Amino acid sequence: MKDLTALVLGGTGDVGEGIVRSFLKHGATVIVPSRSQVKGDALRDYVGDIETGTLKTVDGLFDTPAEAEALRDRIAALSSRIDLIVAALGGWSQGFAITDLGFDQWERILRNNLTTHFLAMKTFVPLLASGSGTYVHINGQSAEGPHPGAGPVAAMSAAQRSLTLTLAEELRPSGLKVHELLMPPINTRRRISHHHDRPEWPSAEDIGDYVATLIDRNDDVVTHWIEPKKI
Repeated sequence: MKDLTALVLGGTGDVGEGIVRSFLKHGATVIVPSRSQVKGDALRDYVGDIETGTLKTVDGLFDTPAEAEALRDRIAALSSRIDLIVAALGGWSQGFAITDLGFDQWERILRNNLTTHFLAMKTFVPLLASGSGTYVHINGQSAEGPHPGAGPVAAMSAAQRSLTLTLAEELRPSGLKVHELLMPPINTRRRISHHHDRPEWPSAEDIGDYVATLIDRNDDVVTHWIEPKKI
């Protein structure tokens, strides 16, 4: 990944920050959109010990098409070439059966865990280097089966997977690659601080290392199931 430019969507989040650390260690230039300068500054502090790579943060939202397009233009002004996009977006929500979930809660989960991914694909994929760029979608294994108490989030994961697989087929003639990573639970800093981590789970930085390996070997496989102890 040395000398590549990567755009990490969700790079200030629990999983995204580890991916950013990994990419910097591999010598990449990493662009991270942030909803606020505070989040961008916190990320800079977190990776401040890394002496390789270059981190560029840019403030901006992409909750709506107009916001996404404005952010796209700011990113394009930072770099004329994007080699890799990683989407580590959305969040987990549980505690309600489907029949007990409020409509407002459903709408929020739909917006945060699916609409955001649609806007990311539609708006930022055109920034990828022609014929050689790669889009990586970070997903959970919740996309694969029932999850009582977390049904809406699992449904969004399944829908994200469908979108990503379709994107892979639609982009295939262009030479652009797409990878769908299905993750087990990840030992994020937040999870570790709450003592909810497990030794067999990968860290967020491990996920970044895995993506770097895919890029370095020019992998053609679309779907990757990441099992505990397999990274």
